[in-house]
Amino acid sequence: MNKAFLSWRGHKPAVVSKVPKQHDCPTAFGQAVYDRRTQLAWSQAELAHRAGLEESDIDRIERGDATPSLHLLCRLNEAMTDQLTA
Repeated sequence: MNKAFLSWRGHKPAVVSKVPKQHDCPTAFGQAVYDRRTQLAWSQAELAHRAGLEESDIDRIERGDATPSLHLLCRLNEAMTDQLTA
């Protein structure tokens, strides 16, 4: 094995540790959706209706079991009055 590769592989910059793990992103986004929805005092059914989705879609997103597309992110953001931040 190449020595340069071994030295690079063993040296991890601090920035790498700050990048969320791939499996954390859907969960963090789902939590942001849940937090905003409850702040608005909406049910999952209400958010689904406003975003043009099924209630089960909102449930899966909030649980972190679904990764929404960019189009869906925009629809959710519009439905929640452009206030969604993670």
